[in-house]
Amino acid sequence: MSSAAGSLSTSRPAQNWIISRNLDIVFVIAAPVLAFFWALGTMRLFSTGVVLSIFMVFNVAHHFPTFIRIYGDRDLLRRFRWELILGPVIPFSLAIMAVSYVITSTSQAGQTAESVADSMIFLFIVLLIWDPWHFLMQHYGFMRIYDRHNKAPRKIAARMDLAVSWIWFICILVLISEWLPDLLFDLQSKHGLPLVFLFNVNTYRWLETITIVLAGGMGLVYTGYLVWCARRGYYISRAKLCLLASTFLVMYLTYVPNPVIDRVAPGWNFSLGFATLGMVHVTQYLAIVWKYNRGLATKNRARTPGFARAFARGGFIVLAIYVIACLVYGVAVSFYGVTLPFETWNKISGGGGATLFQSSIGIWYGGILAAVGFTSTFLHYYYDGFIWKVRHKENQQNLALADATEAEKSDDTKPDSKSWWTSGGARRPVKVLVRQALYLGVPIVLVVGTYVVTQERESPEEFRQLAFNFQLNAKPKESAQAAEIALRGFERQLALERKMIQVRPRVRHYASIAELSYSISYLKQQFLADIPAYQETSQQQQEWLVQSIKAMEAALELPAPYGFSTNLEGQQKKKAVETMLAERREELAKLVAASDPETD
Repeated sequence: MSSAAGSLSTSRPAQNWIISRNLDIVFVIAAPVLAFFWALGTMRLFSTGVVLSIFMVFNVAHHFPTFIRIYGDRDLLRRFRWELILGPVIPFSLAIMAVSYVITSTSQAGQTAESVADSMIFLFIVLLIWDPWHFLMQHYGFMRIYDRHNKAPRKIAARMDLAVSWIWFICILVLISEWLPDLLFDLQSKHGLPLVFLFNVNTYRWLETITIVLAGGMGLVYTGYLVWCARRGYYISRAKLCLLASTFLVMYLTYVPNPVIDRVAPGWNFSLGFATLGMVHVTQYLAIVWKYNRGLATKNRARTPGFARAFARGGFIVLAIYVIACLVYGVAVSFYGVTLPFETWNKISGGGGATLFQSSIGIWYGGILAAVGFTSTFLHYYYDGFIWKVRHKENQQNLALADATEAEKSDDTKPDSKSWWTSGGARRPVKVLVRQALYLGVPIVLVVGTYVVTQERESPEEFRQLAFNFQLNAKPKESAQAAEIALRGFERQLALERKMIQVRPRVRHYASIAELSYSISYLKQQFLADIPAYQETSQQQQEWLVQSIKAMEAALELPAPYGFSTNLEGQQKKKAVETMLAERREELAKLVAASDPETD
């Protein structure tokens, strides 16, 4: 054994826990496995929709402990006073501007509180991109907490844990059928950012291969690091390794298409996988905030006496109130907050809720609540980015990661260790607002601005309908002009759908190609046949029909797609496609027969 190992104690240190051994095993380490069985059981007993509904409430609910923590910690609030007070201003203001655009740019005739809230989903693409980082950093934080007794150099230990987490997670993100392809699709279709066109036929396959090789290589490197630690007598946390294994095994099982999940849970989709790992994140977060607030209260650092008494006393009743308060917030700010008030008033008033739901009050209520939900999630990510750094000794003390004696010996709590008070002085409100405008405002403005510009383009469906209306009113010139605009829009969509087939062949894109091919040919025949540039021969019409038929055939040949359930609704959709395919084949046969001079 090396001299370095000889200087270390030969006794194995006791594993440190966040709450306690048993509770950590249930709520942190085994949480991925338990969450998977919860999702699987709920799906079989009820439906996919129930799983997603429960997750959405809990996901919003876990924002509430963030706000309990930051506004209940007297020292934290004093140190980051203006960051915390001004934090909601920019995201909420910009979200309200987006709500105003959505409401005023479309007719309110068919709008309701729910439809306006649904229309705001485009804004959440900011959070879709931020979410992986948020999830991974929480996982990494738990790994570092469990690894605290490791005497290996901190920079090496921290970088190894971060590298294995990030490389494995990136690999899974690339292997997911939906996440990256849908992100690329939305960035193009809703925001006009043509990143998807950087991909050719083999780009995504190469990307998958590279990430798999990197993930495998990182696994070998991490194993070598553990062997190095063992040979030098450094402590290796079994809790950390179990957490790493359970998290990524369940993540792969529930995120990536694989024969195991297809056999165990037919109809499983990425949304269910996202809900499963989301519940893991929520459970772990509620556990650590509970422990932190307990430490805060027992050290007399809580902001109010009531907070201190409640969390210092603890117990089942206080824990139940804590969870219930979080769930009330989750229901109020989630999609249930949009529908429940109107449904309740509808029952009380004998029908008045439906009218209110579609009124200007209801429409603006739905938009404002969507802005509140966006702001809540945005601030949760933003605040967590700087209040949960384990290297800050205040977090170590309130999480009871070391007692007073250990604190004096620990490298992390020496005078030169990080602290809220030494990591930059308190900033003035104007400076904080400028920083937040750059850090928080720029991505939101980019998303909203590109969405507005893209939505101002001609809608091909609207112009196709306009062409019909002009034709019915005997206005051939106006009808042709509207049809030309619709044609350009359909051609843009067709180019995007074909590119998506190169990125990741999926049913939804083949179905779109089938409809767009048919619509383009129909527009040319119905509205543009008198214009020489758009006149088509029978052979060209047949080619468009063949493209539509081949796309539908390709869609039907794919297995039940990951991301689409195989319930009755899915079977009905499949039958509708089969019926449409038969009609297109019959139409093609008639067109071929009509163009054959030898046919009577």
